[in-house]
Amino acid sequence: MQVSAGADGIQKLLVCSRFESCSLFLPGLYPGKPGHQFTLANTLLDSQAAEQEAQRIVLEARRVKQERLREAKTEAEKEIAAYRAEREGLYQKKVSEVSMRCIMMVQ
Repeated sequence: MQVSAGADGIQKLLVCSRFESCSLFLPGLYPGKPGHQFTLANTLLDSQAAEQEAQRIVLEARRVKQERLREAKTEAEKEIAAYRAEREGLYQKKVSEVSMRCIMMVQ
């Protein structure tokens, strides 16, 4: 058993057994209650739950990123097609103008 006072002035009592989980008692943390107990098992479960939540968040972020990339690719392809069509139209107009000049020069 180990008793210590933290920087916040709260007295902590750590009880560990060689074959049992450690328990942390925080006396006076909640008025009217003897203390709050944090067991190693609860801490591990909380840690696992937090890790699973973090993995879920990462997977969701990846999914959203992939979706945005697909949308950006689709939008870029539309813009490229519109630009190509515009440039092709200008090219065809120029070709027809040059062709007309050549025909006029021959006559």
